[in-house]
Amino acid sequence: MTLAAGTTIDARLIQIGDSRNVGLGGFNNRLLLGTTNAITVDTMVVGGDKSTGTIDGSLTFASGNGTLDLAGSSGPRTDLYVGHQEVGTGGGARGVMDLAGGTFNATLDEWVIGSKPNSATGATEGVVNLGAGTVNANSLVLGRRTDARSRSAAASCTSATLPMRPAAAPGTTWPCTRSR
Repeated sequence: MTLAAGTTIDARLIQIGDSRNVGLGGFNNRLLLGTTNAITVDTMVVGGDKSTGTIDGSLTFASGNGTLDLAGSSGPRTDLYVGHQEVGTGGGARGVMDLAGGTFNATLDEWVIGSKPNSATGATEGVVNLGAGTVNANSLVLGRRTDARSRSAAASCTSATLPMRPAAAPGTTWPCTRSR
């Protein structure tokens, strides 16, 4: 789906790629953003159950650049999941959020990159490429395995503010400072 040059969306849930039915194969869905995008949504999933995610991005700018402002709909913050599998199958999930050519401003509650239940056997991957902008998140989780009995994360950060640095080289990492 390709959005208009100037787009405003207000929703409770946006899912880009999701199939919870056992036995169905993988697929790819894409949301191509316009030049100026204001999205208010409570939960956004980029690359849900069995999505394959393309190298070009499951969520990206149609023209290669633009602005995405993301905030909550019924509250001030959004939950954002990239590469998010909820069903315990072998299908996996892959989400690619490629906003490197533009500006991403977001007010997030939970930002989870790569999440699946312990009972899932398929590979799950969340890929995020950012350019300019500011993301303020109450929590940032990089890699999470979860089911009804346990929750663990390969890395997590609470109360993160991530300044984007457009002059940084690809692969640059920034420290996550914890605050209480």
